[in-house]
Amino acid sequence: MKQKASPLVPMLIIGIGFSGKQRLLQKSFLFTNVKQAKNHQPQQLNFTIMNWFNLRDLENRLSDNNVSDKEGFYYLMASFILFSLISYGSSSDYYNNDTFLFAEVALVLLITVVGLNLTFKVNQKGDGKDYLKRFLSLYFVIGIRLFVFIMLLAIPVAIFAVVFLEETSGRLIEDYLYISLSTIVGVIFYYLMVSSFKKVASYN
Repeated sequence: MKQKASPLVPMLIIGIGFSGKQRLLQKSFLFTNVKQAKNHQPQQLNFTIMNWFNLRDLENRLSDNNVSDKEGFYYLMASFILFSLISYGSSSDYYNNDTFLFAEVALVLLITVVGLNLTFKVNQKGDGKDYLKRFLSLYFVIGIRLFVFIMLLAIPVAIFAVVFLEETSGRLIEDYLYISLSTIVGVIFYYLMVSSFKKVASYN
């Protein structure tokens, strides 16, 4: 007697064939995805510390939104340092003794570098958004408020120096007053800036 073929045999053959085709399709699909991923890699940002002279390159990267907040922070700090040196270089007769001038330049640069770094770090530890926009806005308002405070404080100090200080010893005391006032104002300014950044950036 002839034995009938079990119906499981063709089902197994069909299943094996189907699973083989499925594996081939999966391999083809994976290969296609890998190939597409290689051909369509996301554009990576080209981070650089600073651009000193190549204006065209900087324009292109700004146009492509390829300049990080960190790099913008470096431009801001370099500008502050450069303009501070230029302003002090053009006012060499501000002090009666050049030693006080050099001391004030060093103190102002130190306060500027430390203060700017603190504002940037606070902003990054917060929400990390819009550092330059926040800095320039706060810088203007806090600067105006502090300028009014300085004028109110400088008037009685100047009257005191003119009326009570002698011509010889008064010059030395005047230099001390100027450098002390400059240092105190710088520290207060960046203290207010950091405090405002903590509020704006939701710093905890």
